[in-house]
Amino acid sequence: MGDELFERAEDYDAMLDEGIRLSGQDKAWFIDGRLRWLAEELPDDLAPARILDFACGTGDTTAALAVAYPGAEVVGR
Repeated sequence: MGDELFERAEDYDAMLDEGIRLSGQDKAWFIDGRLRWLAEELPDDLAPARILDFACGTGDTTAALAVAYPGAEVVGR
């Protein structure tokens, strides 16, 4: 099953939208929320060298992490 999902990356956003549509929000809203939560939980002076975005889908949160933490090597898997 996992390998089949990797072959369907072009369908990922449509599947995600279907899963979150009842919330009335979009993917960007959830990404922003995760980044806000992360910033609140981490020490203010933390400058991570590496960040792993595990189960990153098509990498939108990975890209947002790279912007939020420009000094870090960000990897999405």
